[in-house]
Amino acid sequence: MSNEHVINGNKFDINELMSLVNTEQYDKLEEAWLGIVESNNKDIQSLFDVVDLLIKREERKRAHEFLMMLVPYYKKKGLYQEVLRVLKRVLECNPKEKDWQMRLLSVIQIFIKIDPMQRNWSKRPV
Repeated sequence: MSNEHVINGNKFDINELMSLVNTEQYDKLEEAWLGIVESNNKDIQSLFDVVDLLIKREERKRAHEFLMMLVPYYKKKGLYQEVLRVLKRVLECNPKEKDWQMRLLSVIQIFIKIDPMQRNWSKRPV
């Protein structure tokens, strides 16, 4: 699977996002991040790698904001496993945030209510 995405006619790949983090070009990073999320990105792990780099660079707040951009996208698509993974990462960034603990719990409750035959721990087709 390619890590390359086209955003507003420009090609970005995850390595370029990492470069934007390393050079502290956060405005461009946000634009590219939003574009990748909206381009029906299937590679959540690469996005987590970018978040990990932000955390490593002491940009926890920014990492949190980028992660939160993923939640409505995956929730809208019914990809609850990805929502759970993202919210877990949010809690790792901010372990004392009670609000996010409650959001994670609500997503888990929704997932549990899904008929076991419909439950799928991999990405469901959209």
